[in-house]
Amino acid sequence: MGLEANLVYLEAELRSLQERIAAIRDFLLANPSSSIYRRKIKGRVYYYKKFRKGGKSVSKFLGGSGFDHKAAAWEFKRENEKSEKAKLQLAKLKREKLALEKQARIARKAYDHAGT
Repeated sequence: MGLEANLVYLEAELRSLQERIAAIRDFLLANPSSSIYRRKIKGRVYYYKKFRKGGKSVSKFLGGSGFDHKAAAWEFKRENEKSEKAKLQLAKLKREKLALEKQARIARKAYDHAGT
């Protein structure tokens, strides 16, 4: 019974990890890393937010000369830090998933061998 309980526990942990990985991926898709670009056209300054969406580079107009680009840059920096933390956490969870899959394979073999 101990081998079966271990196998059930490992499979439950794998499902939990897969749900957490999916949640982090959804967060990263909803919150892409972005930056501010400045364009000067005919003497006027315009600011754009640039980020990736659907594999393509997207620009969004933020404002003209009166736009407070320093505050926006600070806000984007905080958002980008959250994205970086999520990416690191995603990498850690993927490593944990690989280790659990290996343990589950070993437990499955032991359970199958003990059953025969």
